[in-house]
Amino acid sequence: MNPARSTNALRQDTASRPQPHRGRLTRNQREAVIAWLFILPDALGLAVFVGFPMLFSLGLGFFSVSGFGTYKFVGMANYARMFRDPLFLKSL
Repeated sequence: MNPARSTNALRQDTASRPQPHRGRLTRNQREAVIAWLFILPDALGLAVFVGFPMLFSLGLGFFSVSGFGTYKFVGMANYARMFRDPLFLKSL
């Protein structure tokens, strides 16, 4: 087999394939971008109005808060007291 001939055949094979234009997205890429643009407002709303408050309240559970806004770190004491409370266990 002649190496020069196989190289030319490879060049012709790749040259005959349609090449995507530089800077343009393929159809699948455009559809993916559009899908993410539709999902983005809901994802942001879910994060802002559900995710952040849940994480904030979980973190706030590690503190004892007075009525005047002073925070004192108590660790797991609030959660331990919650699980010892018979009313909480009954509500589950």
